[in-house]
Amino acid sequence: MGLMDNVDLNDLATKGKDYVSQNEEQVSGFLDKAEEFIDEKTGGKFTSQVDMATDKIKESIGGQAD
Repeated sequence: MGLMDNVDLNDLATKGKDYVSQNEEQVSGFLDKAEEFIDEKTGGKFTSQVDMATDKIKESIGGQAD
């Protein structure tokens, strides 16, 4: 019996979407911090790719991309 055997993925996805829609500013701030962390750890090697990804995520959650 695995860890995910009793997990309803649709329910989990719905809860995640609900959290994001109720906390857009916090999620956006988290994405900004994650972007900075990745840039720091990779020496900025993937800045444009990470920036593009975070912008797409922010757009999909209703936030404004930078």
